[in-house]
Formats: sequence, C-alpha cells, structure tokens
Amino acid sequence: MEQCQLFWKDALIGEYEDPMPDMWYFDGKFIPNESPLAKAFMDHMANTNPQELLHDWSKGIKAAMQFGNDKPIAVVVLALDEENNLFVRRIPG
Repeated sequence: MEQCQLFWKDALIGEYEDPMPDMWYFDGKFIPNESPLAKAFMDHMANTNPQELLHDWSKGIKAAMQFGNDKPIAVVVLALDEENNLFVRRIPG
C-alpha cells in the first residue's frame, strides 16, 4: 500500500492512502491529521458540490501531494465523500 502526504495552504493536513492514478486523476482514502487546518479542509469540502467541481475543476481546492522525498505534485481537490475517499486532479505544470 502506497501513501503520500497531502498539503493545503503549505501545511501538512494528512495522508493520502493508496492513491490510484487514472490519467490526470487520483482516487484514494484520505486520513486527516489532528490539526485545525485539516478540520477546516474537511469542513470546506463538506460544503462543496462535487458535481460542480467535476464540471469546472478550476473551482476546486488547490493542494499538493508528495510521495516520500519526491517533488510535490500540484493537484486540485474535486471531491471528498463521507467515507473520506478523496478525488483529485493533477494540475499540469
């Protein structure tokens, strides 16, 4: 099982467990840490409309995922469901 770290607003907010790639997209389990910023991220995602973000991903939350010591990968968060499955799109660049 592969894990990477998820960053939002330049701070670590949790682990992204076994993110499965599908072209520009990743899908996997998000395990938030105990930080106030992680809670704010979860609250923000709970108040978003995933269908709207899927149609216009520029409205999603910009974040970064990092595997070990590799360079961070810029992503936009499109959906977080009630089981903490996280769906993101890689940002070209």
